[in-house]
Amino acid sequence: MLYGSGEYQYELVKDWGKNFPQEWGLNAVPGIYVDSRDHVYIMSRSRPPVIECSTEGEVLDTWGENILERPHGMYMDEEDNIYIVDGEVHVAYVFDREKRLRMTLGEKGKKSETGALLKDWHTVKHSAGPFNYPTHLTRARDGSLYATDGYGNARIHKFHPDGTLDFSWGEPGTKPGQFMLPHCIVIHDDILYVADRGNDRIQLFAPDGTFLEEWTDTIRPASFCIRDNLLYVGECKQTLTFDDAPSRISIFTLKGELVARLGNPDHVDPVDKVSILPKEKYRCVHGLSVDSQGSIYIAEVGQQHPKDYMALRKYRRVKGTKS
Repeated sequence: MLYGSGEYQYELVKDWGKNFPQEWGLNAVPGIYVDSRDHVYIMSRSRPPVIECSTEGEVLDTWGENILERPHGMYMDEEDNIYIVDGEVHVAYVFDREKRLRMTLGEKGKKSETGALLKDWHTVKHSAGPFNYPTHLTRARDGSLYATDGYGNARIHKFHPDGTLDFSWGEPGTKPGQFMLPHCIVIHDDILYVADRGNDRIQLFAPDGTFLEEWTDTIRPASFCIRDNLLYVGECKQTLTFDDAPSRISIFTLKGELVARLGNPDHVDPVDKVSILPKEKYRCVHGLSVDSQGSIYIAEVGQQHPKDYMALRKYRRVKGTKS
């Protein structure tokens, strides 16, 4: 079965990742990213925390056991530096290409005070400094770092290249420049794209935090990847079936025009804008990346996943097909 439309149609690569041992516990995976060499980095909530593999799924390396506890978001820059947010302990790390730790943002185990109840973003009373269950970290061309601080906060933090805090912006709410679970951030041509997941929108900002515009044609946007002047969006649209379809992936131009959308609307919870019941079994896209050939890789989370379920998918682009 093909997913997408026009020149952007994809097929599932069956059994991708079948070489991964079941004891690695990859039935819920928060992050995935492809570097400049087309090495795929999988960020797990189990052990090992990070798996490096080829585009064919051959394991090349594993690492992170001595530092990562329950990582949430991952990004890699053009020099293959690795940016990982360990949300449960309120820190963000920068590693170089050789996986050497170069910088730590935040104080491990210490969170800012926002009035939130644990990591329930619905209960954030006011914003504060870094961090309270942060979600994602990215780098600008000038070396500045931007972090989304989402589950226990409602804020974007900008850091100088040396890791010192420059400024922050955002408050809980639904107005422009406010956030309800800022979940991911990427930068292109000095425009910041922020996944405002709880508000079902993408907000665009200038580097100084000035609001530019919002895109509302998304459902719980969770992850971004920019490749060839397109913004790929992994949407955490809660899906009740465990078939071959992604929960939802949208592909936009950098001006916000929808190019294609992957998913199966017949197999999606009809009330996906509200919380799933605690005992309900569901999955959704949480991490997303694209390789040099245009293949899309996704990592899924959810609840009540079968123990033998592999929460990783690769969708190969079928070039030249027409809808």
